[in-house]
Amino acid sequence: MDFNCQVSVIVPVYNVEAYLERCLKSLIEQTVDKNDMEVILIDDGSTDSSPAICDDYAARYEYIKAYHIENNGVSNARNFGIDKARGKYIMFIDSDDYLSKKSVKSIVRFFNKNYDKIDVVTYREKIDLDGKIKDSTHYRYNYIKKSGVYDLDTPEYMFFVQSHMNICVKNRGKDNFKFDTTMIFHEDQKFILSNLAEKGKIGFCRPAVYYYYKNVNGATSTRSHPYYIFEKTMALWESFILNKEHVPKYVQAFFLHDFHWKLRADLLWPYHYKGEDFQKAFDRIVNLLRHVDDDVIINFPGLAYPHKAYIFQLKYGDKVTLNEKEDMYTFDVDGEDLLKCPNIELFVSRFNVNHGILTMIGVVKCIAFNFTDDIKVAAEFRFKNGESKKEELELRESSLGIFASQTRTNKFKMFIIKRPVGDLKDIVFTATLDGKSYDVNFTFPQTCPFNKAVHRSSYICEDKFIKYKKSRIKFRKSNVFHILAYDVKTVLLAPKIGYRNALTKLAAPRIKKNRCIWLYCDSSKTVKDNAYYQFIHDCKKNDGIERYYICNKDADITGWFDDSQRAQLIEYGSVKHRLYALSADKILTSFYGLQDFLCYPNGAYKYFADLTTFELIYLQHGVLHAHLPTMYSLDRMAIDKEVVSTRFEVDNLITNYCFEDSFLIKSRMPRLKHIPKDKKPEKKILFAPSWRKFLVESDGKGGWIPKNAAFINSEFYKNVMAFLTDERLNEALKKHGYVLDFKPHPNFRMYDEYFNLNGETVRLAPRKVDEYSYSVFVTDFSSFMFDFIYLKRPILYFMPDFELFEAG
Repeated sequence: MDFNCQVSVIVPVYNVEAYLERCLKSLIEQTVDKNDMEVILIDDGSTDSSPAICDDYAARYEYIKAYHIENNGVSNARNFGIDKARGKYIMFIDSDDYLSKKSVKSIVRFFNKNYDKIDVVTYREKIDLDGKIKDSTHYRYNYIKKSGVYDLDTPEYMFFVQSHMNICVKNRGKDNFKFDTTMIFHEDQKFILSNLAEKGKIGFCRPAVYYYYKNVNGATSTRSHPYYIFEKTMALWESFILNKEHVPKYVQAFFLHDFHWKLRADLLWPYHYKGEDFQKAFDRIVNLLRHVDDDVIINFPGLAYPHKAYIFQLKYGDKVTLNEKEDMYTFDVDGEDLLKCPNIELFVSRFNVNHGILTMIGVVKCIAFNFTDDIKVAAEFRFKNGESKKEELELRESSLGIFASQTRTNKFKMFIIKRPVGDLKDIVFTATLDGKSYDVNFTFPQTCPFNKAVHRSSYICEDKFIKYKKSRIKFRKSNVFHILAYDVKTVLLAPKIGYRNALTKLAAPRIKKNRCIWLYCDSSKTVKDNAYYQFIHDCKKNDGIERYYICNKDADITGWFDDSQRAQLIEYGSVKHRLYALSADKILTSFYGLQDFLCYPNGAYKYFADLTTFELIYLQHGVLHAHLPTMYSLDRMAIDKEVVSTRFEVDNLITNYCFEDSFLIKSRMPRLKHIPKDKKPEKKILFAPSWRKFLVESDGKGGWIPKNAAFINSEFYKNVMAFLTDERLNEALKKHGYVLDFKPHPNFRMYDEYFNLNGETVRLAPRKVDEYSYSVFVTDFSSFMFDFIYLKRPILYFMPDFELFEAG
């Protein structure tokens, strides 16, 4: 093939007017001789100003060519560009991304130097998060440090897993590989694997940088679910793995990478298949795992031991055996060691001393539970008078066996210790497996006062100095030296956590010593919920307790409080909130996320957990009736008590969520007592569906960012609008003299502009409504329904996207 230049840069374009010029300017600013580069813009039927921008740049620069085609997807657009490419090499860049100035020149020079060794060159990738540039966290960059050619079928580099389009390939003319236009996901991976297949090597050009702009409306956010892609994904991996004499290590690693991230994201299993069809799909995935070599599984970066054990069980089934050795236990197949485990991990999910009572919730994260129940954990309680008492702890199933995923991968067990600490000197933990003793290794989450990440192995609580070391927890009476050491450590920590926060840490223990403070919180945004009603009720008491309601400054609280209650409001996020949260005796909250009642960023919370000795009481804002063990199980929530309203909840939480009866307060939700049961409803219907997490993006601060394109193209939106605008509904409402108010979930109010309703019989409800004025309630899943049950009013269930809901 005759080449007109060194490199063709293919840019598919679709409705990116806000970002396109940034992309094109990065190409214009390339230091490569422009006679050596052509830029091919393929407008894929854009409906914004993108086509005009393409034509403008093509008119101004000879090396830029613009083409306009009917909309048929990014793969078709790239294929069109490949057919037009006349460069020796072909690069790809998405139209909302951009390159560093020396990228093209560096890549061409590198490729020319190594032409006979490779067919693909990759280069560094950085992430642009609305102007904040971050390095890619992909594990390949941990060991790929310099430019060079890397053999992907070697143990050192088989985990390269090049899955993004920051690549350059040879232009093979009529033999070029094309993108699979039938795929909406993984088409990049198929293209890359096809180009790697012949040589099994890849070049890495370090000077070049691809800046990937994270677009929350992109396909990766909305089309990665197996409901859409399962069959195509399976066909991809089966074509590269099955019926092959030799499956390269890097292909195995590529598949394992795909398996692992989908397992963690709950995007692996095709829940939309039922019965025998699901089992067949499950067996297909397991069959692929059987073609992955053991060393690929054992050495895969970031694959935790529990997931390795799970994968080996899927791969080998009953062939995996547990083997106890002198200083460890192992998992074997045919006498060969797969995994070696030197100790038994005790994960302390909750450790709190409040009013002299220790509450400790521990999880025995031992993968041997997958094979045997003969694992025992004992606690020896040693007392000040020299006596001791050893107790075998009662173990029950833990929700943490659903490990870093939504799939039960392991059979971890948990225990609960509740006892006074006044006469306690030490607790020493021991563990045995089939009668053989093993070392115990403590691990802690950021909500625990002990924290290895910040080197905190001790803390002061009430009058106790509490310290852990190896498998022992020590309780000693605190003294002036312990307090002085705490103050010195806090001062030294000030440059890292901020001087204001350091002062808060110093002041909080002194406030807590002389006062009893209760805080009430209804999320970081402040909604009128159970904590509000509990606060109003408790303010009437004269018991010496200081009570404060945490309120967001932007919340509309008109009419909520009288003058005396207003004096007890604290602004969310204020210095006083930070100080009193660390000084509180109790915090009562209707939402249990850390950001809902504390104002410390998640990453910073670990520096303050040694002061969060309050009793946390969860006033849940509904009745838990869905099965959500990874959200609401006791061993995950870091709460001390939960208020429940029904006998069903008591049985459900004890049976399915790891609770003991002592953690439950059976007094009903406070707001139920404020529902006006005698109020006569009006001829109105309230339609209030729940929200869909995949149709918004978290802002990392407890709020949500709209995904407009994803929302208006969703089954949820289309079917809600079809219902609300159906003429039959309008006629029925008129006939019976009713109106229907549509109230989107608070997390969806950002989409109000898309709900164009007639405003007469069907109306968009305001953000606040008097739900007790409605005769009928329509929903798919809303805590409002318990109010209507309480009022004995009709409830209709309407699931706008039922098939997707069932698919997970």
